[in-house]
Amino acid sequence: MSAEVPNSGSDRPPKRPVYEQVYEISPRDAVDEYISCKSEEVEPTTIRNYHKHLKFFIEWAEQNGLESMYKIDGYDFKEFAKWRKLVGNEVDGSLSPRTQKDSQKTLSQFVKWCGRTEFTRRGTHEKVRVPNVSSSRPDPTIDYHFVREMVKHADKYHYASIKHVVCLLFAETGARTGGLRALDIGHFEHKGNFGILHFRSDKPNGTRLKNGVDGERKINISLYCADVISDYIEHKRNDTIDEYGREPLLVAGEGRIGESTPRKYIYELSRPCVIDGLCPSGIDIDSCPGREGHAHKCKDNISPKEIRSSYITYLSKEGVHKDKIGYRCNVCPTVLEKHYNQMTLDEKRRNQPGNLQRITRKGVQHD
Repeated sequence: MSAEVPNSGSDRPPKRPVYEQVYEISPRDAVDEYISCKSEEVEPTTIRNYHKHLKFFIEWAEQNGLESMYKIDGYDFKEFAKWRKLVGNEVDGSLSPRTQKDSQKTLSQFVKWCGRTEFTRRGTHEKVRVPNVSSSRPDPTIDYHFVREMVKHADKYHYASIKHVVCLLFAETGARTGGLRALDIGHFEHKGNFGILHFRSDKPNGTRLKNGVDGERKINISLYCADVISDYIEHKRNDTIDEYGREPLLVAGEGRIGESTPRKYIYELSRPCVIDGLCPSGIDIDSCPGREGHAHKCKDNISPKEIRSSYITYLSKEGVHKDKIGYRCNVCPTVLEKHYNQMTLDEKRRNQPGNLQRITRKGVQHD
């Protein structure tokens, strides 16, 4: 059908009518179709994130009488972003700068899909502004030294608690949150002077790894990590059997640890003011919005994904072969190089395999 896009706001400049072949559909129905389509392509956790962010867009659109996706333009997206920041924050109580960025990014991806599906004009998604999250850290990759300091703090003040174990597992394995959640008691072995973790995918019983069976692996962990896990199991862990008859390793309350709980622990433990008493952003600690109970609002803490990136880069700098890193962290070489290996060109040059270093030092004049 041909659709005329009207001037839907009295306080905006007039615009000439634009005609294009698009289907008329409400924001709610468009989101439902988007979710239905994506459910066949992505993991349930990703679908839940789509729901979490796009429900606010539906609410705002309906409050403002926007009944057709094709009528929503750049002005409206700007107004939604303002509402989401000021009013949407009161709805879910957790709108940090990082969440605002994720919300706008999800909206942009949804609107881009709408363009391909002819629910909006193509290119409309470019009018959705995705903010940059400022940070006092100049380097996009966290130095692994900071991760070590976080672990030391957890060891000193939260020894063998679930917070300590989660922190330590992220720092020593570079695993994803889903991998940690999937661990059962039987997936951990203490071998005397080291430990073993077995990451298994079990979708029918509630814990599919991101890459399914391709993500399954057994890895070694340090004696220290194995000792902490053993102490946690013996002294701190609640004996729990989940709804599938499994014994989860990481227990929060009376069940397997939730999907967002590990991230919450890392936000809390990685606040610089907690680790060394200083705020890199110069904010007064007593009045900081990221104080206890609101760690997600801290501008300078880190996420599990950032720990993973830091760990992978650390292994690369230490000269560990890409294949070994790929197996341990379940990442293919291409993705490793593109998204995780943040070494400088000089660091990459110095960390070439030993034989190549020896050959290049000798040069072409020696055999």
